[in-house]
Amino acid sequence: MDQFKRKSGSIITGSALIGLTLLGSAVQANSLEESDGSGASLAAHQHGVAELNLALDGKHLELEFISPAANIMGFEHVARTDAEKQTLQQSIKNLQQASQLFALTAAADCRLGRVELASTTDADEHSDAHDEHDHDTEHHAGEHEHEHEHEHEHDEAGGDHSDLRVHYYYQCLQPKQLNGLDVLMFKAFPAIEKIHLQLITPQTQQGKLLTPDNPRVSF
Repeated sequence: MDQFKRKSGSIITGSALIGLTLLGSAVQANSLEESDGSGASLAAHQHGVAELNLALDGKHLELEFISPAANIMGFEHVARTDAEKQTLQQSIKNLQQASQLFALTAAADCRLGRVELASTTDADEHSDAHDEHDHDTEHHAGEHEHEHEHEHEHDEAGGDHSDLRVHYYYQCLQPKQLNGLDVLMFKAFPAIEKIHLQLITPQTQQGKLLTPDNPRVSF
């Protein structure tokens, strides 16, 4: 999602019916940054907290959902046991059921085109930064060895944070009728306590904090 310039991981699953392209306006996410009410901006990877970005351009609607994996699956390490693997597959299936997660204005006649799921971990970020190190000097070689030891200890402890990123692409046949969104994710994933919403449409730009008691935004 160009408007919310964020790094995405590798796609792990998805389904495609039609291809949609967001032209998007050049709006920085900073201008819509949501506060938690105490003046602090949304912290990265906070259990119980998720992000939802909505962008409407013409008939093209995109929703981007970002959440710690623990909110969805109950764990963040690589699925090892049969039970964990089953939970992972069921979570992926649930995330693809857009109609069970979002209720858009019926009159807008928005039709889901495709869903894309991606995953990023602390290890991914660490690896990217690690690739930039200069290994030509003894000093950096020492750092290199130390970082590998740290990564090994981190992996053994199962301490890597993992985030899930899901894109939902719609085509709305009557986009001018789209004036609201009900987020049903709180029922589907009870571990989510609040969702920081940012939205961009031709008429408005706004941010809102959604909760189980206040899961709707009008625009």
